[in-house]
Amino acid sequence: MYKAVIFDLDNTLLNYSISERESMKRTVEEHEISQEEAFIWDDFWGCFQRVNMQYWNDRNKAGHHILEVLEYSFRDTL
Repeated sequence: MYKAVIFDLDNTLLNYSISERESMKRTVEEHEISQEEAFIWDDFWGCFQRVNMQYWNDRNKAGHHILEVLEYSFRDTL
């Protein structure tokens, strides 16, 4: 049984923004996407953030599962 639930709404316990960016950098490197000649990290990251936010905002209306949001966000960014 849980005795407490902690919500970190202001990134004080975990800086989600930095964690998300660093995780995506590792993913891009592991899949060798960053090796492509036309790849520019800042362009990719800016596009991903816009696409990802749109999918999260539309998630309930569209009936997407969380894994679909992640998959579609990455797919549509590329």
